Amino acid sequence: MEERPELKDKAREAFARLEKGDEAARKIWKECIGVSMKEFDDIYRETESGV
Repeated sequence: MEERPELKDKAREAFARLEKGDEAARKIWKECIGVSMKEFDDIYRETESGV
């Protein structure tokens, strides 16, 4: 962020849209959550099995 301060403003705008209930922003957010949860589950399974 320090190297690219314009990203800070873009992030604020994105979160503002999300907080206002913008459907496109919510769709992207839900997709990110789904991808993250899958990866977290994969990592958890690997660490549980001792891999």
